[in-house]
Amino acid sequence: MPVALIAENKLYLGPTVYYNSIYNESAIPLYPKSTDCGLYQSGNSSSLSFGLNAGYIIYPNFLEFDTKVLYDVRPLDFQYTNRTGLKVFVDNTYQELVLKHNLEASIKYLLLDLGVKYYPIKNIPIGVRGGFDISTEMFGNNYTNTETIDSPNGILFPDETRSHTIESGKMNINSTNYGLNLSIFGRYNRDSSFAIIPEITYRYQLNSTLADNEWSSNMLKVGLSAVWFLNLEKDIHSEQISNFTKDEQVIVEDTIRPIVYKNITINNINYLETTVTQTYPLLPYIFFDSASVDIPIKFVDKTNYKGEEYLPKNNISIYYQLLNIIGDRLSKDTSNTLIIKGVTDGREVIDSTDKIELARNRAMSVKNYLIQRWNINPKQIITKYQQLPDKISSTEYSEGYAENRRVELLSNNQSLFRPVIHEQYSEVLLKSKDLYFELEIENSDAAKNIEVELYNGKNLIYSNSSNKVQSKFIHYISDVSSLLSSYGQYSIRVLTRDRLSNIYDTTFVLPVTLKQNDFELARLNLIVFDFDSDKINETNQEYLDSFLSSQISNNAEIDITGSTDLLGGYEYNQELSQRRADAVRKIVQKYTTESQIKSCLGLGSDNIKFDIKTPEGRFYCRTVLIEVANPIDK
Repeated sequence: MPVALIAENKLYLGPTVYYNSIYNESAIPLYPKSTDCGLYQSGNSSSLSFGLNAGYIIYPNFLEFDTKVLYDVRPLDFQYTNRTGLKVFVDNTYQELVLKHNLEASIKYLLLDLGVKYYPIKNIPIGVRGGFDISTEMFGNNYTNTETIDSPNGILFPDETRSHTIESGKMNINSTNYGLNLSIFGRYNRDSSFAIIPEITYRYQLNSTLADNEWSSNMLKVGLSAVWFLNLEKDIHSEQISNFTKDEQVIVEDTIRPIVYKNITINNINYLETTVTQTYPLLPYIFFDSASVDIPIKFVDKTNYKGEEYLPKNNISIYYQLLNIIGDRLSKDTSNTLIIKGVTDGREVIDSTDKIELARNRAMSVKNYLIQRWNINPKQIITKYQQLPDKISSTEYSEGYAENRRVELLSNNQSLFRPVIHEQYSEVLLKSKDLYFELEIENSDAAKNIEVELYNGKNLIYSNSSNKVQSKFIHYISDVSSLLSSYGQYSIRVLTRDRLSNIYDTTFVLPVTLKQNDFELARLNLIVFDFDSDKINETNQEYLDSFLSSQISNNAEIDITGSTDLLGGYEYNQELSQRRADAVRKIVQKYTTESQIKSCLGLGSDNIKFDIKTPEGRFYCRTVLIEVANPIDK
């Protein structure tokens, strides 16, 4: 839907119509003042309402008040089958007397609905409305309660009819009726003066329609309004100008004093720069779709691989380059041998022979990719295959089956799977939480609205507007982590329009400071723990020994953090992650003193950093992160 600028058009007015689907519930007796014979309880009906819709815009495309005045009809049509239990003699046999009761009613109200409209997403003309309505009967109130013999045939009431009226007339209703309304609406602007507003509303009735019995009418309403925006400010100004001569008009315009910006105050935005060395162990598995032998495109669509030093600093992004990393290493060291083992999840195909064939073809797919993409000597690659992995992920969860559909990469020379290491790179983190600035505006009473824009270089990253312009203008953004995540040059632009649509524009550079950390940081995300395991395998033991022996100085401070994926119970995951962290701590203690270990904490599944919808994301969550902070000599 296009969004029209309606900042100048404060009021709108137009017709509105609703189709109402009504859900009636009651406790009305079948016979007057007699509840023993049965009650009318529920029934559905429908109706139309129509009237006028008027509103006032508080903040354009954000907040509005609106009012609806409607002619509202609420019909009632209750049916009730009464098996009386009475036996009547007809056609030489006794048969049960069955009566059908029907209550029809219609109350015609004048309804006043007061509401507030809110647009939750800027520049998208879809919003929610909350309202409260009051209605009173002014146009009619009548009902008819009838009774009909349904069976047996040949029986009549004493008045010799099969159907008669028990009572009719006007119902004893409450003088007023109250309801709450919750709506979802849209706004389609043809131009700045006209809009069409579709709406879906649920109305909940707060009190009974009847004074002497229970009757509520909850409604699902589908409505449509056509409204015109009334530019009263423009009309009044035009009318005043028309009474002046041409020269006098110039004088009136000249009386609007120019807007001047003065004394801006902006808080500093602080960044911390840290020199980081990070070790990224490789997950030696390639996961396949069910019953598929095709390597997923995310592993093979990597034509721009330039070498490990150019890989992104991200675990999953590096993992998706696994085949290229292994292919590159095999091509550079022809003495290395790669073992490719294909497996299945055990249920992808039924026949055991087909399972073996599926596992074999998966291994061959990986082998063929390495030979064709990296020109690897086939003698460097050994393929194996079996129905299930040696270490099976739990099949208690469907995710476990996805983790077992894989090819495993192994080698007698573990250097083939050595981690990718990014050394001595700069990591800049935002330390500030918010952005605050204050600006004095001279002649602010002449301003119609003000806009604030935030730029990263020439790129607009944030904007906000307001019709309330005061001499001391304050703007506050509570969370700037996504806006200012990267260190750079930022600027704030302020635009103010006066009543004659003159624009006053100024730009301020955001004060940004970059502080150097007083320590260097070394990180290792120790993967991969097997499902539900805290055992450090031989490969991980080698990673740890290599990392700890090279990265810990005498004054280093060490933090150890264990984590899990979401599978399993919350409390169990907390305990499992703590066991993983403690297992790593025992090894760390061989390389340092106990006082240097500042924390050893299991977070369980509280700090998920990878996509747990994928097998690789879950494996990378089963980790222990070791962070070593080494002070910088000054």
